[in-house]
Amino acid sequence: MGAVSEVPIEPFHRVENPTTQTDQIAKLQESSREIWGQPARGSDQPSVKAYPGPLVSGRGVQFTTEIVPQPFGAPNEARWYWNWTPNVELRQKDGKDFACIGVTSFINCQP
Repeated sequence: MGAVSEVPIEPFHRVENPTTQTDQIAKLQESSREIWGQPARGSDQPSVKAYPGPLVSGRGVQFTTEIVPQPFGAPNEARWYWNWTPNVELRQKDGKDFACIGVTSFINCQP
């Protein structure tokens, strides 16, 4: 999954969250080597959301991907939209749509 980027991709991270980044989700991400995301609040477009840069402290996950995030948006966040960002796939679970990106490296800091 995913095309090779023309530029090195920095690490991205997601912070532990009781709804969207639980220990169970981190384990699934680690084993599947995929990051999934639902639509952001107020949107119907599935997207993977993360923060640019490494996980500096606290609990969460850090990953790299060959899929380049959308260039628009806030500078302190990265987003990959299904149907807008090249190489983002659609997954469905329990009747819900999820955007999905593959990762090339993954560090789980949510043991």
